Amino acid sequence: MSYDIRLCDPVTHETLEVDSPHLMAGGTYALGGTTELWLNVTYNYARHYHCLGERGIREIYGKTGAESIPMLKAAALRLGDDVSDDYWEAT
Repeated sequence: MSYDIRLCDPVTHETLEVDSPHLMAGGTYALGGTTELWLNVTYNYARHYHCLGERGIREIYGKTGAESIPMLKAAALRLGDDVSDDYWEAT
């Protein structure tokens, strides 16, 4: 399971696109990049998404990109950067 996070047009609800392809790193990789503004995020990290609020990653659903940015920045600060040098340790 995973979450598809998309930046959508507020009127048509269609996924917004950019002019040139970009590479996104998430649960799914688009070979050669994509012009769509979407990211697939694995559900395996769901417990960490609660730093956004009670509904986890769903806290940003229905929000604009501008509304989401401060929420995501604050969540990133709460998560910290405690990474292990042990490749085999669970992430």
